[in-house]
Amino acid sequence: MFRAIALVAGLTLSAAADQSLPGFTEASTQAQRDLEAEFDSYARARGAEEPLDSFTLAPEVDDEMLAKLNRLLFTSEPLLTRAEGLPGRPWYRQQIHAPGYYTGYGTKTLPWIREAIEHRRYDQVAAGVEAVATTMQALAARIEDIYSLARR
Repeated sequence: MFRAIALVAGLTLSAAADQSLPGFTEASTQAQRDLEAEFDSYARARGAEEPLDSFTLAPEVDDEMLAKLNRLLFTSEPLLTRAEGLPGRPWYRQQIHAPGYYTGYGTKTLPWIREAIEHRRYDQVAAGVEAVATTMQALAARIEDIYSLARR
């Protein structure tokens, strides 16, 4: 859970920096560096032999294993949705990106959190972070499943 929340916090800071909110640009850059270091240390503590960006499949992966991996990858995106949808848009369930509520086609990243910050509805930010962290945790678990399956 920590990893998912830390990732969401970093992405939130990044989104706030993109909006040129006072004081967020430097904090965002430092937070991203800190989060990268934290993720590296977390991965080492969990026994990761290599970072995900240098990941390669085990040499003995056969067609059946590849089909399982592809299935896990193919079914990963729905993990980033919530049945309740977004506040004010229950029909839009994707929690990572969505058309802006007021901008129409312009995509907003982390829409629940970002729009709450942009519209100064700060009381909604914590619930948004929790919802996004939950979806990110589900995706992180899936990535760990894929990683462990592929490394057998």
